[in-house]
Amino acid sequence: MAILTLTVARQETDRIEKLLGTGRFQSVEELIQQGLQRPDYESNADSAREQSLLLALQEGTDNIESGHYTELHSSKEITQFMKRLSQKATESVLETQK
Repeated sequence: MAILTLTVARQETDRIEKLLGTGRFQSVEELIQQGLQRPDYESNADSAREQSLLLALQEGTDNIESGHYTELHSSKEITQFMKRLSQKATESVLETQK
């Protein structure tokens, strides 16, 4: 294993000591290892979010193309639609909790 010397500002040193004090990390090395893994995790999470958004976009496009949508022309219609949608969602959640 190679030895690497880092110089960090006092603010980072305080943060490192605070994180070590939580017991989550057993050593500075472990803390740095987890920090170095974070970009990989974030990249994977970004890819998953992007895939989810693309699937939702495709589903919405498919629904529009097949005529499965509701046109709302006024704020009153939007409000009523949202109330019905909220009520259906609440009923669905309550049903799954039974």
